[in-house]
Amino acid sequence: MSAPVILKRIYSSVDDKRIILSNGTFARLHGVASWTKLRVAVRWSMTDFGANLGSTPELSVGLCSGTTNIYKDATTTHFLGMQAFGATWTRATSPVNACYTTGASSIRPMKRVGTTTTTGTSGGNGFNLTADPTGSSTHRVMTFIDITAGSPNYTIGGFLWDFGTSVDVTESDFLAQAELASPSFTGHVAATNATIAANEGTDGALNAVNIYWDRTTPQIEISDIAVARLS
Repeated sequence: MSAPVILKRIYSSVDDKRIILSNGTFARLHGVASWTKLRVAVRWSMTDFGANLGSTPELSVGLCSGTTNIYKDATTTHFLGMQAFGATWTRATSPVNACYTTGASSIRPMKRVGTTTTTGTSGGNGFNLTADPTGSSTHRVMTFIDITAGSPNYTIGGFLWDFGTSVDVTESDFLAQAELASPSFTGHVAATNATIAANEGTDGALNAVNIYWDRTTPQIEISDIAVARLS
């Protein structure tokens, strides 16, 4: 895997410094000491491959224990989050110049402990992402992954771009929505909740944000990451 790098893009004289994921995994401590419901919020887009993506691309977003032995390292201390598992990401040229969708029922809760990966049942949603950051304008969207602690079942939900509306989310709108218990924004919808059993006491406290993308091309470009304690 490749280590994440930082890339600066400029739109309307405004710098947008982005974390670039190219067959890589990224983790940072989130700094929230205690929580019952925590949101991982991402504002992002991807580059355009120019065709459908086959062979089941994987994008996973969630929480992990620490910043070493994270998801997709040889062994993982503890990861819990959302996994996109659609066999094909279909490319479209509407509603924006280029965008990708995994189709319905293609995201699910997932955890990894050691070398064992466990998946839950899809909540019914798909995953969608814009793919034209190199043009004269950009179309960044929001993805919120909400994780609610339980015993033993943790609930994974969130807030996703719905693929039906052209939108570019500003940093200020992103931060304003990220702290709301029930966000509402053009072109975005609430994800259906799904559950999976987890045990932080046994497997490690989920104290870091972790994002993984398994393709070298196209690349994922992350403009912002925020963490909000909802309860």
